[in-house]
Amino acid sequence: MTRRRNHYRQSRPGLPRKPRNATTPLCDLRVFAVKNPRADRTGMKWLLARIGLPKAIGLFLNEAEATLSQVVATPLGPVEIERKQESLAGKDCAAVVQRLVGPLVGKRKFRRPPVSVGLAARKVYFSTRPVHAATGDSSPHVLLREALRSPNAPVNDMVVDVIKGDPDSRQVASIVACDKNYLNQVLEALSLLEIQPCRVEPGPCALLRLAESKHRARRGDKVVLRLFLSDAQVLTVLVVENMPLLWRFTPLPQGEEAAALVTACRSMLATSKDCGVESPLNVVMIHGRAELKRLVDTDWIEEQFDATIQWHDGPALNQEQIALGLAQGSLDRNEDGFDLARSLKPRPKLMQLFPWREAILQFALLACMGLFLGYKYWTLQEARQSLQTRAAASGVDAGMTKKQLTKEKKELEERVSAIREFLGSRILWTTFLQELQTRVPGDMYLMSIRGDCGLKNMTKGSRAGKVKKSIVLRGAVKVPPDGLVPQEVDYFLEAIRSLPTLEKEFPLVTLDELKQVRGRVGDIPTANFSVVCLPAKKGSRTSKSTPKSASK
Repeated sequence: MTRRRNHYRQSRPGLPRKPRNATTPLCDLRVFAVKNPRADRTGMKWLLARIGLPKAIGLFLNEAEATLSQVVATPLGPVEIERKQESLAGKDCAAVVQRLVGPLVGKRKFRRPPVSVGLAARKVYFSTRPVHAATGDSSPHVLLREALRSPNAPVNDMVVDVIKGDPDSRQVASIVACDKNYLNQVLEALSLLEIQPCRVEPGPCALLRLAESKHRARRGDKVVLRLFLSDAQVLTVLVVENMPLLWRFTPLPQGEEAAALVTACRSMLATSKDCGVESPLNVVMIHGRAELKRLVDTDWIEEQFDATIQWHDGPALNQEQIALGLAQGSLDRNEDGFDLARSLKPRPKLMQLFPWREAILQFALLACMGLFLGYKYWTLQEARQSLQTRAAASGVDAGMTKKQLTKEKKELEERVSAIREFLGSRILWTTFLQELQTRVPGDMYLMSIRGDCGLKNMTKGSRAGKVKKSIVLRGAVKVPPDGLVPQEVDYFLEAIRSLPTLEKEFPLVTLDELKQVRGRVGDIPTANFSVVCLPAKKGSRTSKSTPKSASK
């Protein structure tokens, strides 16, 4: 233990070294046992980076910096495992991209993660305009020229991508354009690493995708304004039915944040009418700058627009969040978004289009199902052999004729019918005795109980006689001094007539005998009686008979 402590202190130069004979107090051991949570997170990211889970890379290129984010797909959602950032001031863009992306893609072409590239909003042109019937099938460059409304604009030197939709039953076209030379420089930088990006889109689209994955709008909210805040500006995005129609950057002066947010929203709503949006605003979702929520009067903002205000912690307007949104877009592989490199990318090969991961998963499921069915098959085979062995041991002839089988079936049915008849006609004497013991008065006692229930003759061809059923109760009760019939007998008769068992099987209850017995001189005289319970007669109504009159 002493060697280990001294070795630990030698590996930590900041800790004073103690002599060998010195002992380390217990408080020092407790301090050494404290774990570093940052180290645990780093270890978890290291483990996720080396597990064979799908990975994706997002690269955002700004005017001054390049930001990279790598995520891995887990059952609980994508997790960011790597983030890099490098300045582009005075540096070759291709060299910077190689330094950032090269170590992460590896040398294997088959297992390379997909890469998405995001461009700064200043490098792209974005607009949404209604599409007329005459120009509905026009090419993207024609739509761009009509949107710019300038015959001298160098449209042929730009890369254009168009997405069409009908938010308010009116067809519109969202147009995104970028300089072809600038985009070719970015693609050539990736081609040096033999990488073909799966998507090239504007940065606001990636930030909007990240916000929708974390904070979805309520069902039924059609027109949504999303505001992404930074320290100096706000990005306002108009989303109609999950389709971005407009975005705009406006300054966010300190101390006037509420007025700046209201102004940004009003200018966006005023411009939305030119894009064919006629539905009212449903919700305003603000992302980032959570510390402003306590300083800004959200109730006043709601009164200005008559819409719900939702303030979320993120994602904020920064390069790291945009790169993370690009990486998540590489995992989704959604073809509905913008892709500026759609027309510049070569036709993908069959090996790239084939879903290898899905095929391997389906093959694994098929193998597991085959093993399960094979196990069930061999289990049924063993059960079949066991039944054949038992049948051979019991002497059953496998070549029995249909007539013999019918005869055997009839005999078995007769046995089942006899058992059912016996169970249906039996009397539960135990239940009757349990019910009877609660109905005997205190001055009365029973001397004997006799119950008869004959079995029905089930023999075929014999005369079915009447089944005898009866219950005879014999008891004794003390005679009162006046010598009259004891009232306990009447109480007892009324009590046993209400028993459920007797009401069902023996509804006829009569007092058959009542006589006085004198014992020795000085003994209390008693009266012996007998009660007979019989079943109801066929064709007659069941009625409770009255007791016979008795004398002393």
